[in-house]
Amino acid sequence: MRPRQADKAGTEMNPLTPKLPNSPQESNNPFPASLSDFIYFFRQTPPKSTTQLADSTLHHQLIPLPPACPSAAGYADQFGQPRCENSTTLLSPPPTSYWGQFEEISKYNTHLNVAERLWAAWYAYMQNDVLATGIMSFVMHEVVYFGRSLPWIIIDRIKYFNRWKIQHNKIPTIQEQWNCAKLVLLSHFTVELPQIWLFHPMAQYFGLATGVPFPSIWKMMYQIAIFFVLEDTWHYFSHRAFHWGPLYKSVHKIHHQYSAPFGLAAEYASPIEVMALGFGTVGCPILWCAFTGDLHILTMYIWIVLRLFQAIDAHSGYEFPWSLHHFLPFWAGADHHDLHHEKFVGNYSSSFRWWDYLLDTEYSPEAVQRRREKSKVAKKTE
Repeated sequence: MRPRQADKAGTEMNPLTPKLPNSPQESNNPFPASLSDFIYFFRQTPPKSTTQLADSTLHHQLIPLPPACPSAAGYADQFGQPRCENSTTLLSPPPTSYWGQFEEISKYNTHLNVAERLWAAWYAYMQNDVLATGIMSFVMHEVVYFGRSLPWIIIDRIKYFNRWKIQHNKIPTIQEQWNCAKLVLLSHFTVELPQIWLFHPMAQYFGLATGVPFPSIWKMMYQIAIFFVLEDTWHYFSHRAFHWGPLYKSVHKIHHQYSAPFGLAAEYASPIEVMALGFGTVGCPILWCAFTGDLHILTMYIWIVLRLFQAIDAHSGYEFPWSLHHFLPFWAGADHHDLHHEKFVGNYSSSFRWWDYLLDTEYSPEAVQRRREKSKVAKKTE
């Protein structure tokens, strides 16, 4: 695990602190530890040339703004400087609205794209990084989970799509889906929300970047591809362990309440299972960051969104001619996981088929036929 850096005085530096040239961080003035506190300190002097703007992108920073009085509570106690409500040297008061922060940041940070300015303005407006990250993470999770489940709920009500339903005679009723949604919501608020609340301190400890600019699209793509492989490996062995008799009865059985799954049932599970399997989604990227020191929280968010899409689609119960596994043969998909719910055995992987194939736990007509042929060959050679 890579050690966190220390400043010249030997004290530990916050990995989320933006690095400014000629900033208080390089002088005797204290520098705030979080992005939201930093907003009040980046009001030093506006850039004097376009060269400064270009150079600033190398430091993952926001361009300094004209001085203004910080209004964060406890400012004097934390940074050893007096509050200045009565100062007569202010150019302007700090913005008090989200869009005011966005406009102020945009004025002096033309090197940032719109998404990066929106991101920085959110943390500046919230003035609490833990709260800002927590709200953003939880709202994103809920919007994506139920937003992606909604099309499958609608499809279940349209008879035209029944031809692609894997288990044709098992269309979930509205009542079944409502009962499922209630338990999922209860799990989100009682099990996942507390973990999401602790996500920012954990990300800060392991060195996840939260500043701007964002990493390149290519870096995010290869990291997400690695996370898919790592999560699938964790999911296979954890899921297979949950099918061991005692664990199945005490933990995993609730997830198999629906032998014909549907999208909303993707996270219909006991709290123990939610946390155990969820480690593959959240824990693997954090361990990656701990060892490489290179991960942005935006990459984490995009990965989680894609993972939610994969899980919900795998539980949809529909197999279309355009389903992804027709183009990527090693992709698992709904047909792979639907058989797992129907037969209660095999097909333990989440995203890919290779672990089930390599360890002979794949359940499909083709896999059954292969086992029969192997059995016949074995008997002939005896």
